[in-house]
Amino acid sequence: MCAIVGFVDYTKKLTRDDLLRMRDTLIHRGVDDKGESFYHTSSYNLALAHRRLAIVDLSALAHEPMQFDNLEIIYNGEVYNFMQIRKELIKCGYSFDSHSDVEVVLKAYHKWGIDAISRFNGMFAFVIYDKTAQTLTLVRDRSGIKPLYWYFKDGVFLFASELKAFYTTKSFHKHIDYNALALFMLYGYIPTPFAIFQNTHKLEAGHYMVFELKNATYQIRKYWDILDYANQTLDISFTQAMQHLNKLLIQAANYRMIADVRVGVFLSGGYDSSIVSAILANHKLDTFTIGFAKERYNEATYAREIAKYLHTNHHEHILNAKEALDIVSSIAYVYDEPFADSSAVATIAVSRLAKKDVKVAISADGADELFAGYNTYDVVLKYAKLKYFRSFIALLKIFKPFISNFDTRYDKLKYISHATSHATILKYLVHIFSLEDVHRLLPTFRIMPVAFDTDVSSLDSLSQLLSLDFKMYLMDDILTKVDRASMSVSLEAREVFLDYNIVQFVAQLPSSFKYGPTKKYILKELAYQYIPKELLHREKMGFGIPLEEWLRGEMKDLVYSYLNPHTLKQQNILLTDEVLRVRDDFYNHKHNNARKIWNLLMFGMFYEKWCKN
Repeated sequence: MCAIVGFVDYTKKLTRDDLLRMRDTLIHRGVDDKGESFYHTSSYNLALAHRRLAIVDLSALAHEPMQFDNLEIIYNGEVYNFMQIRKELIKCGYSFDSHSDVEVVLKAYHKWGIDAISRFNGMFAFVIYDKTAQTLTLVRDRSGIKPLYWYFKDGVFLFASELKAFYTTKSFHKHIDYNALALFMLYGYIPTPFAIFQNTHKLEAGHYMVFELKNATYQIRKYWDILDYANQTLDISFTQAMQHLNKLLIQAANYRMIADVRVGVFLSGGYDSSIVSAILANHKLDTFTIGFAKERYNEATYAREIAKYLHTNHHEHILNAKEALDIVSSIAYVYDEPFADSSAVATIAVSRLAKKDVKVAISADGADELFAGYNTYDVVLKYAKLKYFRSFIALLKIFKPFISNFDTRYDKLKYISHATSHATILKYLVHIFSLEDVHRLLPTFRIMPVAFDTDVSSLDSLSQLLSLDFKMYLMDDILTKVDRASMSVSLEAREVFLDYNIVQFVAQLPSSFKYGPTKKYILKELAYQYIPKELLHREKMGFGIPLEEWLRGEMKDLVYSYLNPHTLKQQNILLTDEVLRVRDDFYNHKHNNARKIWNLLMFGMFYEKWCKN
C-alpha cells in the first residue's frame, strides 16, 4: 500500500520542497521507497509524488511515479487480477519491465482509457497525468476502500491519500466547515464527499475526476454504484446461490494472498473473519485478535477456539485501559479529521499486533452491510410500525422517570415516528446527537444531503437499509477506520467481502437469503460447511471497547482536559454551556451518553492537534 500526493498550482508559489513535505508527511503509508515529479510551466506548477509500501514486486522496477508514453501514474492500492490483464495486454503488443500491478494499471489505461477501470478487481486510488490531453484523472475504487482527498481554492488544486499532507502547505486554509462538523456530530464521522475543512472533499467511491489543466476546470463522473445491482433480483435457488457464493469467496480470498511478503488475517471469532480464515487455512495462516478484560467485550476466547480448530499460528493480546489511553492520544493524528468510532482503538491495537509478524492483513469488513448482520436492521424493521402510532409518542413522557437516557431515546423516537421510509428511520436511528442537540451545539449550519438521503424507494425494505449502509457507513466509518489504523503502522489491509464480484452478486440475491430465519442467513449456512456450528453460534458482539467504563475511569481526566470552559471558549466553535451540560449529565449519571462524550472528546482532540496553531 502506498501514499499519493500532488498539486496543480496556478499561483506558482508551491515548490518541489512543498511537494516533498506533503509526500514525507505520509511516510507511514510507504516506508520502502519514494519518488516525485515536478513540472514548471508558464501557467502552473504541477507535481506528483509517491511513497511506496512494497507488497508485489519488491524491486526498483516498480518505482513511482511511473511513466509510459504520454502517461504518468501515482497509485495506491492493489489490483488482484493484474496478471490476467497483463496477459491480455501482452497479446495486444504491450511488454512489461516489472512484475508489479501498477505497470499493468498504467498500460491498461493507455490501451482502454477510463474504461480500463471496469477490468480492475481490487482496491485503489490513483492519479494519471496525460501530457498530451493536458489532464489529470483521479480515480477511486468501487467501494471506497482506498482514500483520496482533494482541495481547490484560489488557483491551487491539491490531492492526497490523507488530509495531513495538505496541512504542510500554506496554500491550504484550515477553515472549519460548520456543515461538515454538524454531520460529524450526527454520525461520528464526516460522510463523503464532505471533509472537516472548507473547499476540501473526498472523491466518492466508484467515481473519477477529470481535471482540465488548460482551464482549471473539472468534472466528476460515476462509473459504478451498488444500486445498479440492488435494483435487480436473481432468479436462483438458495442452494445454487450458496454454491456460487462459496466459489466467489474462495477466489476472492486467494486473490488477496497474492504478495511477495507475509500475509495474516484479523480474526474476531465471528462468522465473517472465521469463514475467511477457514478458506485460507491451508496457507498456514497467522491470525491476530485483540481482547479485553471485560468479558462483555472480549471476543478473544472465541477467536482462540476458531484458531485452534483451523490450526493457525494465533496471536492474541488483551488490551488494558492504560494501553487504550495511549492509542486514544494518537487518534487525532491517525485520522486527520474528527472520527468517533471508538472501535478505532481496538483496530489500531490489532494492527500494531499484526505488524510485528506480517506486512499484509486480510480483513472481513463489508459482510454486515451485504448480508444484513447488524442488529440495527431488526430495530428499523420493528420501528417502521411506529409511524402509525405518531400520536402516542408524546405519551412516552409519562415514563421519563423510569427510562435511562430518556431525552436521547425520546428525540430519536420522535423523529422516527415522522419518518416516511425505512431509509429515513435508519438515518435517525444511527444519529449520535439528535438534530435538536446539534442545533444547541452549533450556532449556524446547514444539514447537507448525504448518502443516507439517496432515493432507494424502488428497493424492498431490507435492500434499502443494506444499500445505504454500504454507500455511507461502510465507506466513511468502517473502511476509513481500517485504512488509517492499518496504514498508521505501515500494514496493508485487504478486504475479501468487498471483491466487486461478491458485492454485485450478493446485492442481487433475494432479501430472504440474507435475512431469513436469522440475519446473515446464507453466509451462516455456508460457514457451517467449514466450521462446526457450536463454535460460531452466539450473539453478535461487534468490535467495541468498554467505552463507558473507561470514560468514567481512566479517561475521565482526559475528558475534562478538553471539555472545560477555558478550552471550549478558546476554540469558540461549540457552545460551551451545552457541551458542559452533556458532560455533567454523563458524570452525574443523569444520562448514559458515552457516545456523545466520545464525539465531543474526539473533536476536541482533533482541534488541539490540527487547528490550534
